[in-house]
Amino acid sequence: MKRLFFIFLLSFFIFCFTFSETINEVSLPKEIKYSGKLRDSITFTDSLGVHILITSELETDRNNNDMGSSFLFAYDYLRKGNNSSYKLNWKLEDGEKDCPLDYFSKFTDTPSITDLDKNGIKEVTMVYTKTCTGDISAQEYKVIMRENQNKYGLRGTTFDPISKGEPGENPCCAVENAYNPLVDDGKYQNENDFKKAPKEFLDYAKKLWIKYR
Repeated sequence: MKRLFFIFLLSFFIFCFTFSETINEVSLPKEIKYSGKLRDSITFTDSLGVHILITSELETDRNNNDMGSSFLFAYDYLRKGNNSSYKLNWKLEDGEKDCPLDYFSKFTDTPSITDLDKNGIKEVTMVYTKTCTGDISAQEYKVIMRENQNKYGLRGTTFDPISKGEPGENPCCAVENAYNPLVDDGKYQNENDFKKAPKEFLDYAKKLWIKYR
């Protein structure tokens, strides 16, 4: 029985969580372009072709008006079939522009590569925070999943367990028009992006939300 259970777990891992490989910056093909400082460079293969996924971050110094900006980027470059060159498949860009307070935009971890619905097209899921604030308020927090041109996201705020204790199990949903940090920190706004997505997508995004919030 234990052996069968182990085989089941191994099979689930192989089917759902796919293998990827990091690439050294100097080994990137010349057509791979990105802004800011390189954070992750990952290659993986699915039914669409060979991908190179890049994440990067950019922070500017304050200007003469004491405004600073921070940005983060993700690029999916795709090489199809026997095509020898990579072309940009999709791009994510987010950040804080012209902030007079404390500011940053950062990925919290390396993107995960999965095939949760087992359709041969792999999902890329990214978790990041950004803020422009002068106090210890919650940061803006997002879990964004891409399956080729389809984009799904959970968007809300982080939670501070030191000052607020345990955040609870259910991260949905904050009240958009009457935000209360005492009860809404650590929650995302809604699950609307996932209404037409496979159930596994939302389940996975929620697990990441709880893990990193």
